[in-house]
Amino acid sequence: MMRLLRKAALFAVASVVTAGLAFGQMGTFTGKVVGEDGKGMPGVEIKIERKDIKGNWKTKSGKKGDWTYAGMPVPGQFVITCELNGQVIDQLSGVRSQMGDPVELKEFCDVGKQKKRQAAQMKARKPARSRRNWRRK
Repeated sequence: MMRLLRKAALFAVASVVTAGLAFGQMGTFTGKVVGEDGKGMPGVEIKIERKDIKGNWKTKSGKKGDWTYAGMPVPGQFVITCELNGQVIDQLSGVRSQMGDPVELKEFCDVGKQKKRQAAQMKARKPARSRRNWRRK
């Protein structure tokens, strides 16, 4: 009888340890969708696509623009896309999942900062007027 109890206890401990290790193989992505006014944008769709092995997941931003997706396979390489009404707002490639703390995607899907970046890029692309083409009127 004691031998049977000992085996049952050993099996229970081994099951708990194995389950803990299997659960530890998951990663989490988290972020916040921010509008031009600096406030969170609710209802924005976040698409997560695994590139090294086929896999696709979706979530939406909450009332304050926050979003989290847990249970991502570790290790993995992902493309994360932020879409509003079917239009891509922002996209990150080569995002890697990790065990432990969530992967926080800062400045991802920040509409205000993205528009400022685009304006700066447009300004940088605009060729400067040369002195030769400049005429006095």
